[in-house]
Order: sequence, then structure tokens, then C-alpha cells
Amino acid sequence: MKGQPTMQTSHLRRILVGLLGSVMAVTGLTALAAPAQASFTSTVGGKITRSEVMERAQYWLDHQPGPYTTDGSGYSPDPTGSRNYRRDCSGYVDMAWHTSTDNTTYNMANISNVISRSDLQPGDILNDEQHHVILFKRWTDSSHAAFDYYSFGSTPVKLKTNISISAAEFDGHPNSEYIARRYINIIDDGSAKQVDDDPTSAPSVKADFNGDGKEDIAVFNDMGNGGLRLFVQYGGQTAMQQVWDAPNWGMPITSLRFVAGHFGYSSGSDIVGFLDYGNGHIGVWVWQGNSLGTPFRAIDLPSWSFPITSSRFTTGDYNNDGNTDIAVVTDMGGGHLREHVIYGGQWNLGLQQVWDAPNWGMPITSLRFVAGHFGYSSGSDIVGFLDYGNGHLGVWVWQGNSLGTPFRAIDLPSWSFPITNSRFTTGDYNNDGNTDIAVVTDMGGGHLREHVIYGGQWNLGLQQVWDAPNWGMPITSLRFVAGHFGYSSGSDIVGFLDYGNGHIGVWVWQGNSLGTPFRAIDLPSWSFPITNSRFTTGDYNNDGNTDIAVVTDVGGGAMREHRIYGGQWNLGLQQVWDAPYWGFPITNLRLAK
Repeated sequence: MKGQPTMQTSHLRRILVGLLGSVMAVTGLTALAAPAQASFTSTVGGKITRSEVMERAQYWLDHQPGPYTTDGSGYSPDPTGSRNYRRDCSGYVDMAWHTSTDNTTYNMANISNVISRSDLQPGDILNDEQHHVILFKRWTDSSHAAFDYYSFGSTPVKLKTNISISAAEFDGHPNSEYIARRYINIIDDGSAKQVDDDPTSAPSVKADFNGDGKEDIAVFNDMGNGGLRLFVQYGGQTAMQQVWDAPNWGMPITSLRFVAGHFGYSSGSDIVGFLDYGNGHIGVWVWQGNSLGTPFRAIDLPSWSFPITSSRFTTGDYNNDGNTDIAVVTDMGGGHLREHVIYGGQWNLGLQQVWDAPNWGMPITSLRFVAGHFGYSSGSDIVGFLDYGNGHLGVWVWQGNSLGTPFRAIDLPSWSFPITNSRFTTGDYNNDGNTDIAVVTDMGGGHLREHVIYGGQWNLGLQQVWDAPNWGMPITSLRFVAGHFGYSSGSDIVGFLDYGNGHIGVWVWQGNSLGTPFRAIDLPSWSFPITNSRFTTGDYNNDGNTDIAVVTDVGGGAMREHRIYGGQWNLGLQQVWDAPYWGFPITNLRLAK
């Protein structure tokens, strides 16, 4: 590596720096001033959160400490000025960890434990005992194939991004010589400050914003008078952290529609908000996933001409380029529909029109859209369930390769029920690699029925998989989510059922057949109607199973969050967050996926 000593001098340096370290720390030799920051709360040699380790590492990147030294003679202060640390690779790690001792690559085993590479989290290290150590920042994809890391192997301090975990070398040294390790004093951020004294309205978006492999939940709060605030609950943590405050935003939360995905603006997921300024003016704003701080307006549409309520939004990788795309279907009035797409890798081209149907003949309120890998193209497709009226339904497909003129794949002239009687969930229920669509319909009189369109079996139409004439409750008493909950090899469906009088039951339809469900959890004393809760899903603890987050309005402006962890159904709903002073009702909360 450029700037690294030879193997012999490197070995000698590691012996010398251990002797010099305490002397340099005591004498306070420094290379730059380091003002204290309130976010740095650890003590020298004490427990430290992963987020603080990342902040400390970023501090030396943003405020370069001085030249890399090969003889252990160069020291610079940490962000708070609490201690001076050596300006080399292991000294950089010591600084980030806020250690009380000066360590080298040879003795990292004294203060850290070996872990699996697949278990690497922010603040862990990859250590080559003979040569070099790097500080892990995050995974850049959900498959843990690539990552970002901090390094100080030569001047200046660097952040290397999107490096393959299978690369032949890291910083010029063989991949095979690096061992994943975890500092003995590092702790997760579960003890971070809980936001329980801030309002309100929360369109919630789920995705992996910081690229650590765990899904996060972002919550936008309407503070009133045009003020917005953004909080994030990062996967593996229970507190909500404020990341953006816009007291002068100027528009209410009802004027926004949010989607999340890998739009290409960061290594993780980004958030896109479509903002209705009024008078037909729409702006498309982006919150970049790396920080989710101040957004920027990526697209301005002053002559869009239609309110945001006239549009429906779906996301998927329609052109199969690895980025998330956004499809926008808009009702132009008089039965005229039009579709535009923002392709994830082509934001410079804005909203590209891909379909125009002046004679479609039905309003957008008669459609329900889902997106997934239905098998009609190499990317994602869009499916629209269209209610023609008088119990006649049609299932239309927009193929992902072009998203041009759709075709009617299934016609159901005798369906007999309006589209408002059905609920739709998507997942790979039979585990064949295609996306399937489950449709649960209220037949009236407490009678429910379920059909499935299997992704590889569109020729078979809607196949009935469950019939419950004596279910006894209307479909309005159910809330459905789908995911890999661990009950089958494919996706399962979970339904939260409100029996009335504060009694909730959690029912599971197992993906292998989606036949008769069973009640997995019974909550006779839940005490709140289902309309008081909002539901979202993600792999929050990164164990490979889908978890369910349930945020509930418990009255008096208080909020509470419970989770069902996919691998821990036997533990029921576990409370993870309590906000007695949240201050606003859940009717201000919306979920956008």
C-alpha cells in the first residue's frame, strides 16, 4: 500500500508505538483543534454506541488530522479533545472506539472478539494482524456483497465505498488475511434518546436507509403551521432519532405522497416525496438515504395541472437495471388516464410518459394497483384490478419492459362484488420465485373468501384457496400484511382481526397453501380498536425473517409500538417503544411503502 512501511519496519513500528503511545497521549501533542460536540457522549475506554463510533470516524475524515506517520510519532486529538491518538490505521480505530490504550494490529485481539464477516455491523473492523486494519461502515446492499469502510493506511484518511467483500485485496493487502472483529465495549444504539415529546402526523416509509442490511422506519411528522420533522427508527434500535427539521416547509403533510427505494442517490434507500403546491404545481423531492437530512427538489412540474389526489404511485425495477423506478398513473378527467415513469437511473429525464389512454373510460378510483415480478417481463410488472361496475372486474397488466399499453389478462364479468370489498397482498407464497397476488373478498354476512393469482400460473386465473362462510366478521375489521414470517418456505399472510371491545386476534395464512388460517396470538385485553393501530413490516433485527411493527394510539396523545419478530412468534407482541407525550392522534399517521 502506498505510504505503508516495509514488512520489517512495519513490525518494528508496532513495537515502538506501543512504548510511545502513552507518552504522546500525556504530553498532548496535537495537529489540529478539536471542539467538543454534544453527540459525543462516551468516556475514554468506556462503552460506546455504534453511531458514536461512526461519528468519530467521520470527524477525522471531515477534519483531516494530519499526515500518516510510519514511526508512531504523529498524534492528533479526538473530536472532544479528551485524548490524542496515533495517526495510522490502528490509531484511527483507537480514536473511533475511544480507547484508553494505544493498540496495534498485533494486539487488537486484546480489545476485540472475532465475529463472522456476515455479522459485520457499523463500527466493527477487518484486521490484518501483519499489515493493516480498516473500520467497517455499512453494507451497501441487502445481500452483503459489498460494503463501505474507513481507512487510514496513507495520507489522507479515506472512506472507500461499495467495495466487494470478495475483492482480491483491501487497501493493497490480501482479502484472506483480514479477520472480522468487534470491540468489546461497543454497544447497539437502543439507548439513544427516545422521541416521546414531539408531535405528530407520520407518513411512515420503510427501507434500509443506512445500508446496514436492516430495514428502518422513517416517520414524517406534521408539526402544524407548515412545519415538518423527520424521524428514523433504524433497524436493531427502538428509539426514533430526529434527522431533519423544517419549521418553514410551508405545506401540510396531506399534500405529500411518499415512496422509498434504491433510486440511485445513495448507497442505501432514498425517500421521494411528491409535493402538491396547489394550482396543478407538483414538485418531486428527494431525501438521500445516507443521512436523510435536508432534501432537494429533483424535479419541478409547475404545469402538471392535476392535484396529487388524482395520481396513484407504484414502485419496482421495471426496466431491470437494478434501480427502483416510480410509476405514476394520473386521472386526467373524463375517463382519461395517463402514465409516467421516473426511472431510477434516469432522473435527469424527469417523468417520462409511457402510456396515454384518453378513452379508458373509468376513473382512477375504480383501480387498485400492485407491482411485482409477475413473470411477464424481466423486471417488475404492474397489475391493476379494475371495477367496471355491476360486479364486473378485470385484471390488467402493464409489462415492465415498457409499461406501455396494458392488456386484460383476466376477465371476471360475474365477480359480483365491488372492488371496495376486496383487500390485496403480494408475496411469493408458493416459493417459485414469482410474485403472487392474494385477494380476500367480503361476500357479505360475515362470509370471507380468498383467491390467489400465482405468478407462474396466470393461465389458471384467480384460484380459490379458502372459503369461510361462518367467519363472522366483515373485512373492514381486518388489516393484512405479508412476508417471510417463518411459517412456510414462501411468504405468509398475517391478518389482525378486531373482534370488538378491545379484543384483537392475530391470524396466519401459511404460504404453502394459503388455506385455512390459524390464530397465532390472542389479545383479549388489547383494549383498543384496530383503527387505532398502523402496521408496517421489515427485517428489523436482520435474522432473515419478516417482522411486524404495530404503532398504536393509546389515547391522550400517547403512542406505543409493539413488534412481532419473525423468528419469535412464541413471544407475541413485544413492546419496544412508548411515547406518552407524543401529543397527536394516530389519524395523522399514514404508511407509504
